[in-house]
Formats: sequence, structure tokens, C-alpha cells
Amino acid sequence: MNHVLEIKNICKFFQLGKTKMFGEQILLKAVNDVSFKLYEGETLGIIGESGCGKSTLGRCIVNLYNTTSGQIFYNEPQGEINLTQASEKVRQYHRRNIQIIFQDPFASLNPRINIFETIAEPLIVNGFRKEEINQRVAEIIKEVGLREEHLRRFPHSFSGGQRQRIGIARALVVGPKIVICDEAVSALDVSVQAQIINLLKKLQEKNKFTYIFISHDMSVINHICDRIAVMYAGKIIEIGEKKDVLKYPKHPYTEALIGAIPKLTNRKNKIKRKSLAGEPPDLTSNMGGCYLFDRCSYKSNECKKMSNELLDTEISDHKSSCIKRNEVELTGL
Repeated sequence: MNHVLEIKNICKFFQLGKTKMFGEQILLKAVNDVSFKLYEGETLGIIGESGCGKSTLGRCIVNLYNTTSGQIFYNEPQGEINLTQASEKVRQYHRRNIQIIFQDPFASLNPRINIFETIAEPLIVNGFRKEEINQRVAEIIKEVGLREEHLRRFPHSFSGGQRQRIGIARALVVGPKIVICDEAVSALDVSVQAQIINLLKKLQEKNKFTYIFISHDMSVINHICDRIAVMYAGKIIEIGEKKDVLKYPKHPYTEALIGAIPKLTNRKNKIKRKSLAGEPPDLTSNMGGCYLFDRCSYKSNECKKMSNELLDTEISDHKSSCIKRNEVELTGL
């Protein structure tokens, strides 16, 4: 399978505006040396708790944040393009190929312009003609399950689920190859979440989109994704096919995320799952060894010396940064 995007050693550090002794800047290492490939037509889920860097990573990919270091390669028939080193003109041209759906359907829409103007804006920016703009907007509003008469209304007259459909229409109207769904259903009721997820899957089947689906909810990731990347403290600590990651987790943090999935069981069949105590590490500190060390029940002294690099497991295309990935049997679904 061909890859459409390759992320190489991406870092995004934020200056907090404070200085340590001797004038050294304090840096928040939101994304720290992340690498992976995104394959054509797949849905890659990126999961982790709040503050792990998953949304920052998504915004780096779509060029809303400039990266501190690393490279982003977009693959097209003519060859790979390094988007991090390309000119602003080239990046602007390829921006239509990578679009984003934001988390909050209430905050992501401009309340002062109607829905037609909202959806048409990306087309205008990318130089589409008026006739084509009218046609594309009319087509996409129907594809997301709304009617043409909705185009003259303003955001305040829609429900949360309808607003998210409008946000989806705005992202897809330019015909992107890659769509980043940044917590696209987390602000919605459970019943509406299911509707939006099913809509995204239907649109993917029809238009052959490639998704990066960012979420903190493993049950949602399980429903929509083909592969899963688990993030913790700014790093990807496990990645693999969905069935392998969920059934045979190779990192204690992944085991804890799986254990947090609500499940109906009777008392006889109830499995005792391990939970994580404590808090995530301070991302402004110079951390050494395993980032999960203070919270992990499987830790040993050798974990203090590991590099947090992704390493092969006995399962093909399944990688984990845990030094005990092939020794400890963890509990999956």
C-alpha cells in the first residue's frame, strides 16, 4: 500500500515566556520526535489523554503550527514534496490536499456569516470560479445530510450535530486527499457521535479520503480506525493494526486506555484491569528513561535507561517503546 504522508522526527516546542536561572528559556515539548507513515485510504487513529500532544501534532500536519524541527512529506504521483521546507506558495497550493475538522462545532464557525459563505470560503481562497463554487457548495451540503435551504441560515440556528456537519462540509468541499478529524465528535452527545462517525465513514467510502482521527476515546477509535497510534507525553509509544493493538497491547499505557473502555460484564466474567496512578510527566523538564516510569506497575531499573524509541514486536508492523514489550503479557479487549 502506498503512503500519502510521511512524518519524520516532528517536534513542536512552545516557549512559555519564563526563564530559568542564567536566562535559559523554558520549553514545553508538546510534540517530541514523532515519526509515522499514513497510507492511502486508511483511517489512522491517534489516541491519548488530554495534553499528550495529539491535537498539536494534527495542527502541525495541516500547517496551522510551524514545526520546531522535523519534516512532513506529502506524496503525489510526481514525487514527494517536503512541506516543511517548501515555499509559502507551494504550501498554500497543497493546503487544499490536507484539511481539518475541528473539535468544537460552536466555536469553529463564524457567527457573522451564513453557511453558504462559510463553506464557500476555502473555494474562494483556492481560486475557484463562481459557477464552480455554487455547484460544489450545493453538492457538499447534500452529502453531509443537510438541505440547500440551510445555506442562507446562520450558525446559531443549528444544533451541535448540524454544526459539525457544516464543519465537515467546509473541510471536504475543496476535495482534499487527507482529512484530520481533531476530536471531531467529542463535544457531541453519544447518539449524535454515532451519526457523525457513520457519515465520515460513508464519505470516505465514496470519495476515497484518508483520515487521521484524533481522540481520547478508545471506543470511538475502535469503531472507525484501521490502525492506532498511542501518544503519551508528546511521543508515539505504540503503533500497529487496530486488531493487534487492542487485542495484544505492547505498552502498559495502552493497556490502561483499553481498560478505561466502558464494558457491560457480569461479576463472574469480570476482568480486573490495571489503572494508572499519578499524573503525566512535566513536559518542560528534561526527562530521561521511560516517560511512564512513575505510573507503571511493570517498571524496573532498566526502564530508567531506555530511549523511548519505537521498537519491533513479535507481531508484524506492530511497534512499541516499552522495553518489556515481548516479556510482559498485557490485557487487551
